[in-house]
Amino acid sequence: MLNCVCVDLNASEPQEFCSMEDRKARKPHHCCECGETIQPGELYEHAAGTWGGEFNTFATCIRCVTIRRDFMQCGFIFGELWETIHEANCDKEFCLCPNRK
Repeated sequence: MLNCVCVDLNASEPQEFCSMEDRKARKPHHCCECGETIQPGELYEHAAGTWGGEFNTFATCIRCVTIRRDFMQCGFIFGELWETIHEANCDKEFCLCPNRK
C-alpha cells in the first residue's frame, strides 16, 4: 500500500488521507483516467482518500498507472492524466510526439 504524499484531487482542497494499492478486480470498474472498463481478473490501482472533508475512491487501469508513474512523478490530480499530458505536450514542456525536434 502506498501513501499518496503528493496527490491532489483539487488544488484548493487539502489532502487529509490517501492510500493506494494494486488489486485484482472482482467486478468491472471504470478507469478514472481513460474511462476503459477494468474487467474482473485484471489488475488495477485502487485509491481511497479524503480531500476537503470528502471521501472518494478511484480505480485506475494498469496502463494509465504506468504512464502516470512515468510522467507525473511530482503529483497529479485523479481523472486528469490525459488532459495534463495533452496540455504539457501542447506547451512543449515534454512531447510524446515522435516527430518533435
